[in-house]
Amino acid sequence: MKRKFSVIIFVLLSISTLLIYNIYAQGTGDLSIKKTPSNLTDRQKENRNNVMKKLNTAWVDIKKDLKNYNIDTSEYMQIDLENLKLFSQGEGNISDKEKINSILKYVIYPSLKETPDGSLEPLILVNKDGSKVLFCYKTQEGSNVIKKFIFEDEKWASTSKETKGELPLEINIK
Repeated sequence: MKRKFSVIIFVLLSISTLLIYNIYAQGTGDLSIKKTPSNLTDRQKENRNNVMKKLNTAWVDIKKDLKNYNIDTSEYMQIDLENLKLFSQGEGNISDKEKINSILKYVIYPSLKETPDGSLEPLILVNKDGSKVLFCYKTQEGSNVIKKFIFEDEKWASTSKETKGELPLEINIK
């Protein structure tokens, strides 16, 4: 009887842990892949960590501007260049292939081409129904650029704001 009770408690705890994790993952909408490939040398891992530190610092600065514009980033899923392929395959909150293709073709790819040389990797945020996209990046001079795209009347309309941000961190690649 005692063993049966222990097994039931274990199963209930396991299920509740999975449910909590699933609810948390859905709430954040974060698709970011944080895994470091296992075949990297120590030097490559250190360099990758330095780059990620610089990107995260820049993205925090950009998110401050988003907050100042009353944009609730919890309503968006974050897509970075590492997981763009996953997004294109329907991973995340949007499963409509036409909507995904529209976002890629008319928003993300053209915005990547227009991003000035020397800018940091963009922070791309897509709202949960795919009708709004924020394409944000930091220029070499430290300005934060936020391009907001809204799908209305069967086309993408955009606005853009640029604000003075903090200068990007210097990193030493070895």
